[in-house]
Amino acid sequence: MRDALRRRDLRKSVVTYDLELEFDGKEMYATRNGVRIARRHRRQWLSMVPGIAVVDTFRNGRPTLELRTTPNTTR
Repeated sequence: MRDALRRRDLRKSVVTYDLELEFDGKEMYATRNGVRIARRHRRQWLSMVPGIAVVDTFRNGRPTLELRTTPNTTR
């Protein structure tokens, strides 16, 4: 997965659970149901949607992405 994140020639999405990774030639995005929810910046993910965080994790020794939700307290 980390190699895929570093590859500059990635044009098609990579499915990770219910998240997809998209690369538009300049930026890497995590999308869900066609909506961009986070942008890759250096070595971390920046959320584009309030209340949702995308985190790099390891499951069974393999790198994956995890979607974490937090209650939205702004009204």
